[in-house]
Amino acid sequence: MKRPRQHVLADESRLALENTLPTGWIVRPIQPDYGLDVEVTIVEDEDVTSNVFKAQLKATDQPVDTSGEVSLSIQCKHLKDYENYPQPVFILYYIKLKNLFYYVFAQKYVKEDLSMDTPAWRTQKSATVRFSSDSTLKNIGIFKSAVVDSLLYVAESQLNLRPGGAIYTLDGIPRSDDQELKRLTLEALSYFKADKYQLAIDKFEYMLRVCTVSPSEKMALLLSLGNCYLAINQYENALRSYAAANDVTSKVSDSDASASQGKAIALNGIGLVYAGRGQLGDALKFLQKGLRVFRRISYRDAEAGVLNNIGTAYRIQGEIKKAMARYRLALKIHKETANRVGQAAVMGNIGNVYQIKNNLRKALKYYREALEIHREVGYRQGEADNLGSIGVVYAREDESREAMVHLRSAFRIFRNIGNREGEATTLGSMGIVHDLNGQVDKSMKCQQLALEINRQIGSREGEAISLGNIGRLYLGEGEVDEALRHYRLALEIFEEIGDGMHAKLTKETIVDIERQVDVDR
Repeated sequence: MKRPRQHVLADESRLALENTLPTGWIVRPIQPDYGLDVEVTIVEDEDVTSNVFKAQLKATDQPVDTSGEVSLSIQCKHLKDYENYPQPVFILYYIKLKNLFYYVFAQKYVKEDLSMDTPAWRTQKSATVRFSSDSTLKNIGIFKSAVVDSLLYVAESQLNLRPGGAIYTLDGIPRSDDQELKRLTLEALSYFKADKYQLAIDKFEYMLRVCTVSPSEKMALLLSLGNCYLAINQYENALRSYAAANDVTSKVSDSDASASQGKAIALNGIGLVYAGRGQLGDALKFLQKGLRVFRRISYRDAEAGVLNNIGTAYRIQGEIKKAMARYRLALKIHKETANRVGQAAVMGNIGNVYQIKNNLRKALKYYREALEIHREVGYRQGEADNLGSIGVVYAREDESREAMVHLRSAFRIFRNIGNREGEATTLGSMGIVHDLNGQVDKSMKCQQLALEINRQIGSREGEAISLGNIGRLYLGEGEVDEALRHYRLALEIFEEIGDGMHAKLTKETIVDIERQVDVDR
């Protein structure tokens, strides 16, 4: 049997890549191959770094004019996958006759070149990718800088994928030739992705205090700082950061499209602050303002992200029809832009609506579809979030065994990726399942562990929720004084962070308990 020449070329390109990259860099084949061939880890002075990227290898043994721009046809199904891939993807084109690799950073090329030059590319079977004449692996130092830039770009973009969260992407901003600023920003964003919010805050505040930055960079740093504060429910600090970022947008050059994006992101962030405080009227006002800006600049994915947030605000208000209308529109846009993780985030929220409506079968359907997408693209936090949601549905259906299987799977993922907030939330859900099974001691242990984690990471909202769950357990055991003590501590925190909705519910619970105590006396 003859072996196709293209298969031989593929092997030759892998070997050539290993010989071209610095000795020590780790090149691993990816199996099965779904449009990505190798994973590369950068090694510095024998230290294995966290700088990892994926690559698709293409090769030719035909003569190619390399004096100018080099081009290559790529299947659009692969380009769609690369667009929102959670790690940097490089397309490496090997010209055998010259023993030379050309490269292009796929995510940025798709969003900033292909989508601008060929808006209808997603409807095509293939598209042309063009390689700059100076983007070769001749100079590894320049390529290494490109990898660092790509990590920063993807880190910022990936923060946009957190279900229900703010819009964090600024399409690669901060843009700077200052390598130290890039290094610090990447480090801060890495802390954010690992849920180490205080460390990220310290880095962003250090950069704002020490580094000389342009208005565009300052805007991006302030937005990132606001996102960190929002993640740990420090609403006043988050609001201050978003407002400052919004002010800076007026100083960004009119020719810089990032000014409008930054303004919209700041407005969205302010809206999320008000939503976190339970001030849903104000939240909707700012979210709608952000939505109008994103629509004006035709930033479709961000538009869908804000629609998702608006839907959640309506859902919390109890306006289920309005919520579902926004979710469905957001889902439609994400499908049009082939944003798979965006689709999964909205599907999870649609599942939440069906759970509120007690249509648990449909809720499970959407949670499972979201789970499948998150697993497909390798977004581990999304996978864990949906496993947890499925576990909660099973608990409501009195299928405790299935509930615990899914919740434990979620817990393992959260622990593996270092998401302590996710650990605490899942422990709380596991505690509720144990309580339903009459295992009060196990339930109390889970809730107290959740409380301890929330206090360690500084999640005030999580701390209050855990206190409320512990109060409920004490109440069930007839220990009214301990129940009231925990509920009052929870209420104090909810009022302190401005969470009006939870404060109202907790206050009503306390009043009901006190009224019952008076009756019993």
